[in-house]
Amino acid sequence: MGEVRMDLYLKTQRWRYHRGNREVKKRILDEFCETHGYHRKAAARLLRQLPISDKKPKKLGKKKIYDPSILLEPLKKIWLATDQICGKRLKERSAHMVTALSQTS
Repeated sequence: MGEVRMDLYLKTQRWRYHRGNREVKKRILDEFCETHGYHRKAAARLLRQLPISDKKPKKLGKKKIYDPSILLEPLKKIWLATDQICGKRLKERSAHMVTALSQTS
């Protein structure tokens, strides 16, 4: 069975499995194990999984409050002026560098 066909078959079987009672689930498991050669426990786990959604997951976290295209250029200048130091040290020195950069520009 092709991968696309297997996905479609699995999707329909999951739908039937989730909505079925104990007897229906038993028949579905028997049929699935017989046709695909899965062990009963593995087939039950596979059928219990939630169906995979086509929707993209919602982005978590705080929304950006700055425009990266505006912020990255001056930040890169500061980073290069400080000999490409790590972010932890750059954070400490950024206040001094911003004032120095704004005075020279």
